[in-house]
Amino acid sequence: MKIILVIALLAAFATADYTPDWKSCSSSSDPWIPTSVVIDKKPVPNVTANIHVCGNIQDTVIIASFKLQVKLAGIVVLNQVVPLNKQEVFPGSVYCFDHSAFIPIIAKGNFDITFVLQEEDTNGIGCVNLNFTI
Repeated sequence: MKIILVIALLAAFATADYTPDWKSCSSSSDPWIPTSVVIDKKPVPNVTANIHVCGNIQDTVIIASFKLQVKLAGIVVLNQVVPLNKQEVFPGSVYCFDHSAFIPIIAKGNFDITFVLQEEDTNGIGCVNLNFTI
């Protein structure tokens, strides 16, 4: 019976969400202030990571995209703008977005990832930075 319990606990931990080391890079006057970042599992090579980011909205904004920058050991390895469903969001709301990324089998090292949420005119309205090592 104890073995079954231990196996069940290990399975639960293996499928649990992973909270990476993250910080807000938004200023206190930015319209979007991040409050949480969760990845569906600890990032490992040859697996798709699903990232969920949420934050509080302080001004009325029309969210259209986010700019994604990935650095490996301080060197930019990816810069891209990812479109989102255009949406008007009002103060006092919580706005969340998701992103999935396949981690290549050769990925090893310290990764620094920045998401800059953007309005339709590509003005940044807030950002979040996360860091993890593979």
